[in-house]
Amino acid sequence: MGFEPCSDTHRAEAVYVRSYSTLASLAEGVVESAPVANKKLHELLSMEEWRRVKSITREDLENCQLAYLELGAIISMFLSDPFGDVTLETKAWLGPILGNQKVTLSGSQKGQLLWRHCDSNWVTGCFLQRSDVPTDKLVNFCVDTLHYMPVVRNVILECLKPTPRPRNYRNRKSVAGAREILMRIMAGLSTSSLGAERFGKLIVSTPATKKSFFPSIDVTTLPSTSPRLFLDRPIRSVSWTKVKDDSMSRHTVYRRTQASFSRYAKSQDPKTSVFPQDDVELKLDNLLDGDWTSLNGLKGEDVLKSTLAYFELGTIIEKYILGAFGSVCSSMLQKVATAMHDGRRSLPVRGWIAGCILRYSKVPIYNLIQFCVRDLSYKPPERPILECLRFKSNTTFRTIEDGRHEEYCASMIARLSGLSDIVSIPEWIALTSDKERLLRYIVQQTLPSSEPPSSEPPTVPSKEAKRTTQAKRTTETEEGCLSYKRRKPYAHVTSTTEEGGFMYCHPNDLIEFLDWVESGMCEHPARMPCSS
Repeated sequence: MGFEPCSDTHRAEAVYVRSYSTLASLAEGVVESAPVANKKLHELLSMEEWRRVKSITREDLENCQLAYLELGAIISMFLSDPFGDVTLETKAWLGPILGNQKVTLSGSQKGQLLWRHCDSNWVTGCFLQRSDVPTDKLVNFCVDTLHYMPVVRNVILECLKPTPRPRNYRNRKSVAGAREILMRIMAGLSTSSLGAERFGKLIVSTPATKKSFFPSIDVTTLPSTSPRLFLDRPIRSVSWTKVKDDSMSRHTVYRRTQASFSRYAKSQDPKTSVFPQDDVELKLDNLLDGDWTSLNGLKGEDVLKSTLAYFELGTIIEKYILGAFGSVCSSMLQKVATAMHDGRRSLPVRGWIAGCILRYSKVPIYNLIQFCVRDLSYKPPERPILECLRFKSNTTFRTIEDGRHEEYCASMIARLSGLSDIVSIPEWIALTSDKERLLRYIVQQTLPSSEPPSSEPPTVPSKEAKRTTQAKRTTETEEGCLSYKRRKPYAHVTSTTEEGGFMYCHPNDLIEFLDWVESGMCEHPARMPCSS
């Protein structure tokens, strides 16, 4: 049983539709923003390859090589419609061929075809086949940019799944040699093609049928270019976590943990892999001078306050190592999570507890900075914001170039050296919820100022105060815009330059700059909203 081939008239119709790719849930922590993703996608194909994609016809949508279909499905797990879309008329023609009989039952689009994720995968695969881009280039993009983790046992191709399941993907165990595994899969698929109708039937077939479609891969036959199996096992033994001594009691707050590497650490490029000598336990031990027993004296009040410097370093370390320095009892953990309005296993909660433990142990800030940069390969962002003050944790890779470790250590020292004031969890929340307050606090703590810094830590504003502050800020911003336009760009430079080479910056400009940073437009310097 086949389908009726499209007529010559239909073949001449425009098929391709340009689209803006958005981030899927799996892209969180992998791709920084949608503008960055679209830029990378645009650079992935050459001008000639893009020209071929845009000239696709209906005939090109009737068959697809399996290698392109699988690679398109992998990229679509992270980015929606990565290389464009097709017209509604084309979807109405193609959908039934793919076995899609779903239609919208209500609303203004009632009766129209309900386009499925697997339908988009087919179109994306056909786009890539039409472009004739080398599959090796796409494999590198999946591994290096999307940090895709393939499976080697009971393989069900991504393109044969009706829709991605983020939870199942995040539970996958990392394997060494992801690039080699994906290359081997593509080699096995590059000689086979599927028709649209056959693809539609495979989508609704049984898991057993899908698994038989591609054999499991024997990882022992893969070249071992980066053995990193230690990343999958706990850092410390179970027996270590059960050590007891006379300083412990039923009221002890501190808890020892095995600690383990995060998915972020596991998916790093092998060239910048963490702890290549498998000495993470020793290095964590050295940071605390081996004195883990003293942590039994940690009290509840020690976990309710910290400094931004320790909180920042704890957050960075917890991005790579879960429970690196242990944790606290369940009731205290819940108390912190409730105060922070976040989950017990969230990065802010884990980072806060780690920071409190490090502050209690009085670990030197410089030692922690060296550990982050040299051992974790952490590269501080160029943006003027701390990891612990982000509204959403940024887990995008930033690879350190050779010979720049000292530069990044110096950058972190400058950033954290003034952040030694004690803050509580409500005060941290106040900082993250008020941009002006956050910027003013950081500037006061890190830059020399003619005005004495306030001895009072930031407080949590009431609802009425928030409304008043918002109204006042709106008025000040409007007045600031008028005065800003009247300012001469180079006037009074010498009088507004502080000792040490820092130049005065108007608070409204700082707020505008932070808005620009958070929007992700800093990737496009030409559009930076500064007038100098």
